[in-house]
Amino acid sequence: MEHIRTPKVELVRLLERFSNKSTSGTLHLTATHLIFVESNNAATTAAQEIWILHHHIASVEKLSLTTSGCPLVIQCRNFRVVHFVVQRERDCHDIYSSLLRLLRPVSYDELYAFSYNPKQNEQQREEGWQLIDLGAEFERMGVPCDRWQLTDVNRDYKICETYPRDLYVPITASKPIIVGSSKFRSKGRFPVLTYFYQEKKAAVCRCSQPLSGFSARCLEDESMLQAISKANHNSRFVYVMDTRPKLNAMANRAAGKGYENEDNYSNIRFQFVGIENIHVMRTSLQKLLEVVGSRFLSVNDYLLGLESCGWLRHVKAVVDAAIFLTKTISRDLLPYLTSLINSSLTAGYVPSVFKRARVAPLLKKPTLDPSDVNNYRPVSLLSFLSKTLERAVLGQLSCYLSQNDLLDPNQSGFKTSHSTETALLCVTEALRTAKANSLSSALILLDLSAAFDTVNQPDPPLHPLRAGHLRRGPRLDCVLPDRSLLPGGVARICLRTTCSHHWCPPGLCSRPSPILAIHQVTWLCHILTWSLLSLLCRRHTINLLLSPL
Repeated sequence: MEHIRTPKVELVRLLERFSNKSTSGTLHLTATHLIFVESNNAATTAAQEIWILHHHIASVEKLSLTTSGCPLVIQCRNFRVVHFVVQRERDCHDIYSSLLRLLRPVSYDELYAFSYNPKQNEQQREEGWQLIDLGAEFERMGVPCDRWQLTDVNRDYKICETYPRDLYVPITASKPIIVGSSKFRSKGRFPVLTYFYQEKKAAVCRCSQPLSGFSARCLEDESMLQAISKANHNSRFVYVMDTRPKLNAMANRAAGKGYENEDNYSNIRFQFVGIENIHVMRTSLQKLLEVVGSRFLSVNDYLLGLESCGWLRHVKAVVDAAIFLTKTISRDLLPYLTSLINSSLTAGYVPSVFKRARVAPLLKKPTLDPSDVNNYRPVSLLSFLSKTLERAVLGQLSCYLSQNDLLDPNQSGFKTSHSTETALLCVTEALRTAKANSLSSALILLDLSAAFDTVNQPDPPLHPLRAGHLRRGPRLDCVLPDRSLLPGGVARICLRTTCSHHWCPPGLCSRPSPILAIHQVTWLCHILTWSLLSLLCRRHTINLLLSPL
């Protein structure tokens, strides 16, 4: 509390981010939180409260004094941005100085975790430490076993203070090998087991970069990786995934670090992922927040800012690393998965387990009334195998519709090399061309999402395709499952942690997939095009946009 200069400031205005509205209230500064309490003018409504933990604050900026007060902008690590206006400049400076001291504690004892005192008895507090049981988690994965064992080498955190006490290593890795490997790794983080795939004996281990420099080597560390390789007899080598760009790894050699030398580790294969360091990530994220938080950007400037910040490239690098890791572990599962999907498509039969969906209603907008069921959007969650089958069918169906010219040429959604951006550019260009030629323009926007809630869908799904009702293209003789239209499909409604006891037909709570919805309104596009032909001949430009979902 000695760091708090002003614990309470009244008549503070909270500005809404994307509007000119403001809320007046009182700002409270405690040892752990910054609290804003709205002035409750009406006794019937509860006052709004905003609690911001000091540890969540990324930066505090005090802007120049204005006629309405002194602005104070707080950016949080959870992407939240809060804009206060304090009447007195001195009060604003006191809050600013106090927050700068509170959000950067000098010692661990000043962290919120050490001052938090929940209203729980001793038994409840002990249960909190049992929420995550590493021993039970490894036991679920089948460890320890005949190839992996529990070691107590880090029992007193002497080998690596950032590792837990209980670690799992290959059964052939002796204690001298473990200690020698830890001395060759940055901060003592030697290779330890993180995930074990019991069926195929595949393992994922983690470690830090070696202290190899340009030519240093460690026989114990080489033996450690050899032991990991021998723990899985199905694999002849070990993949070493370095999450850094290769250029960064090579530069670290000058500092005595770097990466493993393949000449010394004969059983490894390298894979550089290319994920940038934390400093580049933070800079990119800050640029992204500036673009998203701007209120006066055009669509073109927004897209340019989104591309220049590089955040999507960082996300892609992380996802690519996860995909590569998954494929490496489950490589032996692909033949079985392929056989299962091909059998389902050939027989025209979808297992009943694939038809079970968990439907979670989500509020369409945060400002809507949560007590009104019409403000919720149902989201259907299927199993992994069901989604894999759906993805395979989607690929075949999209290829079929495209090759046989069954899609509307003006379609932008769910079409290769097309998106909402191309649709917007097309409409914008058409309107500009019409204006340049002194022509009149009319834009008709049709939202058919509500209509699909009242139309009875055919059974089986995509019946027009199978019966040849499209007049063009060959008949499609394969099963075409759809998450909401499969015969015998059932769904279970779940709200937060509570689920319904009975399964119900998913058509009652979900809509057809987007690709099927777009196909089903294709005929409507042709009818509207013919009906508007006479208007087009009169030198008028009409743009018709359909939104089926």
